[in-house]
Amino acid sequence: MMISPKLLCAVTVLLQVADSRSFSRQADVDYEFLVPHITSDFKKDGAPAQWAQGYPKRWGSEEVHFQFNDPEPEKAFSAVVTEDEKYLAMLNGSHVKFIDLDTKAAVCTIDIGAPRNLFLLDLVLLSTPQGGYDLLINGEKGASRYPRAIDDIFHRRLGPDLKPVGELVTYPGGRIGDFDKNGRMATTKGHIYDLNSRNSTRVELKDAPESIVGMSFSGDGQYLSTVGSSADLWNATSGEKIFQFPSERPDTWLTKFSPDSQIVAVASQLSYIQLYSLTNLTAEPKLLGPFQGLITDIAWSPDSKYLAASDNGRAQVWKMPEMELVQTWSTDKDNVAVDGLTWLDDGKKLSFFSDYSRYMYDFGTNAKYWFTQRVTDHAWDWHHGRISLLKKRGLFATEDGDSAMRFWKI
Repeated sequence: MMISPKLLCAVTVLLQVADSRSFSRQADVDYEFLVPHITSDFKKDGAPAQWAQGYPKRWGSEEVHFQFNDPEPEKAFSAVVTEDEKYLAMLNGSHVKFIDLDTKAAVCTIDIGAPRNLFLLDLVLLSTPQGGYDLLINGEKGASRYPRAIDDIFHRRLGPDLKPVGELVTYPGGRIGDFDKNGRMATTKGHIYDLNSRNSTRVELKDAPESIVGMSFSGDGQYLSTVGSSADLWNATSGEKIFQFPSERPDTWLTKFSPDSQIVAVASQLSYIQLYSLTNLTAEPKLLGPFQGLITDIAWSPDSKYLAASDNGRAQVWKMPEMELVQTWSTDKDNVAVDGLTWLDDGKKLSFFSDYSRYMYDFGTNAKYWFTQRVTDHAWDWHHGRISLLKKRGLFATEDGDSAMRFWKI
């Protein structure tokens, strides 16, 4: 199904330049309740991490923030900065608004053109070989962020001037899974699409499992690992199954390939992460763990030399392939999940999400950053939020649970 979009002129953007308030750390209710009591912190040469200048910071002390609640003000928000740091794109459930980060002015608002009975979520924005952008969005029937019953994926290509190129493309069934370096997208329906060749035949995973909840391309794009009702390895060109991983439990839900395509990590919700060597899949996997409750996320550093994992109240980093535990961050709230692990700045920094707040650690400077809401703030979504590094601008951008994108000074 293809639908032509409508391009709307945007006249305003809800922008607020924030004040410079910071924590006093003494008799401060925000600091007491929202900055965690850390029981183990990241370290460099044995010295615990120290707060970066001006941190921790709370909402209201960012450099600037943007919100997009029109033309359909629903409880959904997704935002991303383009790789070239030119624009901020914000999704509000039906439309995408672009902000010029130099002028801080709205450039345009795009009606994606999806059926009005679908709610649009999870904005992905990729650079194209032609210098433009690909917008990809999950669509579900409903009018709120939950439940997550994705019906279709919508793809809109934009030129460098942000004007739509061609028509809307709809990929039926499933949700966005992963992308490879060649511009292909895998979906939880078990399909692989080439975003740069709309006339190409999709690859279908042969005898795909009943449920796929997570997937990861190898760094070279040759393989795809999937988890769900089973854990499997596939040839990403033919769709043939190469190997079925013996799962610790039948409900595996996390998998990540190392960027060098040598190791694939598979994890169920509890106990251990299994590490399989692509050169010897039948060998017994190496095990990382045990974990304390739910394994919430796993993330490889860009050079494949470190693997980060999180569970309840804790984030850990192992040196690979030695499997040496080198960093542990934990709080006294061992019943609060840590997730959203993100490596930044070519692996020089690691960030994660915990208890309505974002933490970031700089391995080079041994500095730590904490971005948190205030006790008076309302968040639609407690675990909502990606983080981006705008290195050329000297800023971090956090996608926050109150439907705002905040920019913080490094």
